[in-house]
Amino acid sequence: MELSIIIPIYNVEDYLSQCLDSVYQLDDTIQYEVILVNDGSTDSSESIIVSYSARYAEKTRVVHQHNQGLSAARNSGMQVAKGDYVLFVDSDDVVEAAKIALLLRGAQADQVDIALGEYYYLIDGKSSTSKSIQRRLSHPRLQEKMSGLVMADYLLEPVSNNVRVEAWANLYKHSFLRENDLHFLDGLLHEDVLFTFTAFMKAGLVKYYPYVFYLYRSRANSIMANSLNRINGLNKLYIIDRLLEYEKKNQIQSKALESCLLTQYFGVVRHYKLSNMKIEQRLAYCQRLSFSARLRYWLIGYFKRGAVESIGKVGRT
Repeated sequence: MELSIIIPIYNVEDYLSQCLDSVYQLDDTIQYEVILVNDGSTDSSESIIVSYSARYAEKTRVVHQHNQGLSAARNSGMQVAKGDYVLFVDSDDVVEAAKIALLLRGAQADQVDIALGEYYYLIDGKSSTSKSIQRRLSHPRLQEKMSGLVMADYLLEPVSNNVRVEAWANLYKHSFLRENDLHFLDGLLHEDVLFTFTAFMKAGLVKYYPYVFYLYRSRANSIMANSLNRINGLNKLYIIDRLLEYEKKNQIQSKALESCLLTQYFGVVRHYKLSNMKIEQRLAYCQRLSFSARLRYWLIGYFKRGAVESIGKVGRT
């Protein structure tokens, strides 16, 4: 089996058929399986799953579970996957199957741990790009084989200091995921950040392929758009903690990683910016974190004095 496509499904009756229609257009010359993980859907998603699994019985495996969230659903898919490479597809998104084939053949030829593809946004039924995407597509160095950490630094945006952290739009060598015990943390929002950066830090060989094969649908009622600020902030703090722990343990130096940590930290402060007292309360959790001098220096340039005084208490050893 060459490729396992894992699709977690929860109450997406309006988009699921379009997603599956795009996935099953994959070339028959590729040995692939589609793993549909029904995460306790209560709408007509289950009947759609039954219909497609019957129509494409030889290529489909179905996993049913009680609602446990996106991370658990992806993990369930990985547990039964048989493909040499793994692709995660969100059930409200769309793919271009012909370009998946190109990405897979490139990954196989280069024997990379992670093959990065590209995506466009899907807004009101139309695809849309961005300056960041166009920069990546025209960046010659990205199309060279390199370690995950080096690749992450090349992916770092020169102006915004953002870095691509999506778990979808990439192929992962299955043996690489197993050998490094890479999985998604159950119940964690922003799960892609922790998974993707951990994968990058452990990947020996990564390459970017300029194939725009993934269409990401931006929805106002998505989980991330409606996540509670308090829960959102605590999840960001946990991600910071885990990444810092790994960075310190392995003595890693990466501009992309520091930028990611900073972005997560800004997200926490932004949720509670109306009250410095709230900042102090919410960030008390961070007392044991060891922010680098560079991170603290960057923070000073972004926050007014009142917030900086609160932040300055964090990470002191």
